Amino acid sequence: MLDNIRFLIKKYDLDTPSRLREKSYQRFFMYDQLYPMMTLSKIGELFNRDHATVLKGIREARIYEQARDKYYLNIVKEVRNDMCGTANEDDVQRVTAGVYNGIYKILLSTQDDPFDVVALEISLSVLDMIIGTQQGFHADFWKGVRENMKEKCNVLKKDALS
Repeated sequence: MLDNIRFLIKKYDLDTPSRLREKSYQRFFMYDQLYPMMTLSKIGELFNRDHATVLKGIREARIYEQARDKYYLNIVKEVRNDMCGTANEDDVQRVTAGVYNGIYKILLSTQDDPFDVVALEISLSVLDMIIGTQQGFHADFWKGVRENMKEKCNVLKKDALS
């Protein structure tokens, strides 16, 4: 993990004395993401900064995140994707299937009827929550998953009514 962090710091040139707003915002974001896992001093060593600078950066990052500052969020988007990684389509489909199957098993134990329709409605709600947390390609992908599931739900509703 530490090697990945060092790689990202070098990739974005964040250990230099540059005070450009873009570099500062990217540093602030990384400080905030690393703080639960590392001490302020250790984070400072990685970025060639002292612990007080790191603490100030964490406070700034949290202010920008809480305010949903569009400029800040746009600047850190690439770093966020690199730090958090991106899910591939197979992983997303497995997660979706797992959510559906888990909810379906719960509903089977409640003896509700029809099971499939209720499970799909709950799954659609879960997907709506996921879509709300995603951006760009990821949001579009989840919207596609939701539409496919919604089509299946409509077919099941028609079957349940007949």
